[in-house]
Amino acid sequence: MVQRISLTISHSFRTRCVIIRCKAADRYFFELFEIKSVMLSAGVTNRTLSERHSSIQLICEKYGLFQWLYLGMIVSFFLFDTLYHRLYFYVCVIPAFLIFARWDEVRRVIGTPFWRFSALYLVYLWMTLFWSAEPDFPGFLNQTRLLFLVLFFITATLYLLAKSPDFSARILRYFGWAGAIGATAAIGYHLIMVGDLGARMAGPGRAEHVIIGATLYGVAALCLLGTVLRDTEQPKMKVLGWASFLVLILAMLLTHSRGPVLVIGGVIWLYLFALGHRKIAIFIPFAGLAYLLLMWADVVETGKWIERGSTHRIGIWMQSWDLISASAKSVLIGQGGLTEYAFRLGNGNFVKSPHSLFIANQLYGGLVATVLLFGLIAFALLKAIQGYHRSGNFVVCALLLFGLGVCIFDYRTVLINLSHEWVSFWLPALIAAAGWPQVPVKERETAPAA
Repeated sequence: MVQRISLTISHSFRTRCVIIRCKAADRYFFELFEIKSVMLSAGVTNRTLSERHSSIQLICEKYGLFQWLYLGMIVSFFLFDTLYHRLYFYVCVIPAFLIFARWDEVRRVIGTPFWRFSALYLVYLWMTLFWSAEPDFPGFLNQTRLLFLVLFFITATLYLLAKSPDFSARILRYFGWAGAIGATAAIGYHLIMVGDLGARMAGPGRAEHVIIGATLYGVAALCLLGTVLRDTEQPKMKVLGWASFLVLILAMLLTHSRGPVLVIGGVIWLYLFALGHRKIAIFIPFAGLAYLLLMWADVVETGKWIERGSTHRIGIWMQSWDLISASAKSVLIGQGGLTEYAFRLGNGNFVKSPHSLFIANQLYGGLVATVLLFGLIAFALLKAIQGYHRSGNFVVCALLLFGLGVCIFDYRTVLINLSHEWVSFWLPALIAAAGWPQVPVKERETAPAA
């Protein structure tokens, strides 16, 4: 039958409407179905579509399209609010990855130890929904969505870092510069429009919330410290880098967020020790003590650092501990991810979060979640320390320590939609797991060509 019809299978055949003159309608459909079967058995259609997809992937890799879209999501922390930032992620980043990613490489990413350990931890957090006090179907669907979003971010990030070892430094540089620009705009607006240095400064984009802003500025400052200020030899760029770093630290101070500022001070102190600047590191605690004495003597203004009073963290943590120790079930597997509590503050108000990732992790996920979380952290820290010994660059260790330090005073869970937890917790851990940096930049540039 196919020989009698004698049709040529080509691209034009697939794009034109083929009319087969037959006497009976059933004969027409039968012959058309048989021709299509021959095409599929020959692999013509599938092979052509595969070739087209490969061509698109090659174009994407040549121009780095997905990398640029990913970097756009990173810098947009200082550009878009929550709604538009997540909309960009849904519309641009996710479809681009699904279209352009090479799935054999994605499978290799999924086979890495860090991806599997992260997936185990996140899936367990999702499983705690089943023994929550009052589970509901909408909440279950939302947590399932969050599980896939976080796993997607982990997969996409590891995929990009595996394809380009230097992409880690690129992410940190872009985030650092974006943070410096956002901090400069925030300080300018605060000085001109608000005019009160004692007021807490809000920033652009996701930095509108003062605590989130302080966290993002701290991450950006460390990014500049470990890339631009370390590797750049151009004097003008060096001056610009130091100016941007100081602007970011000033922006953190103007937010009057005590937790992130305390943590960044400790991390920079460790950074100086790691780089061998021990005399400067020893001087910093004395300078901090002198500043506290000046505040106590009313020589310098304390702004909102002291006047706004306690954040009631200790009281919240004590209430959380009472809930944790209430039963053996709470200790072992937790109260469940959808369980809601109202923690009473000293001023009579209520909050729903324990304001500490580690306490919340134990409260909702139990000892199992705590072991998995600390195992994940230990793995990332080990890889970061190996990277530091390999290259002499302490930036990944610093970012991890800063993110973990902030987790002591804030966060409820890392199973969350696109938010600052992704760049303060997940991103440093992923960069560490990817093994960056391998060798010092200068050593790599002076190495002889093979």
